[in-house]
Amino acid sequence: MAATAKAEVFLENVGSDICCPFFDSKGTLHFILKDAGEIYELKNGSEMKLVHTTSGEATGAGFDANGMIYCTDLAHTAVLVAQPEEHKQDVVVAVYEHKPLRGPNSVAVKSTGEIFFTDGGPFGSTGLHNPAGSVFMISGGIAGQILRPISLEQLAYPSGIALDPSGTIL
Repeated sequence: MAATAKAEVFLENVGSDICCPFFDSKGTLHFILKDAGEIYELKNGSEMKLVHTTSGEATGAGFDANGMIYCTDLAHTAVLVAQPEEHKQDVVVAVYEHKPLRGPNSVAVKSTGEIFFTDGGPFGSTGLHNPAGSVFMISGGIAGQILRPISLEQLAYPSGIALDPSGTIL
């Protein structure tokens, strides 16, 4: 007989646009309210603390080893980096080979600094009818970044990405 997992509710009535749960290096749960472009930290098991707002439509986020938040945002059609303590953000990448990205929507940050993200555009713009989504890797840090396609314009709406704990399997 299969074991069943117990579900626990931490927040209620947050809204239907809650997405992208992710953790910082201390194990604190964070999440996004997509339509508001807001990134929250879950404090004391049930309190929401606003950490950053992209002023856009954030869809994915993750921390690097220095506590910076890398975030995908459909409204900005870019990968952003946020410095929550300084209340600022910068665009990391918004174009590839002089063409704007479709709309990055998920991100995974490797402990060594590489950033992987999907670029599928708004829901419905890519899919089986138009398999033109991509997966990219950013290496070299913000200052000397190199953007490389892992799979270029051949995926049907790539919308989730993760690394295994060792960071060797994408």
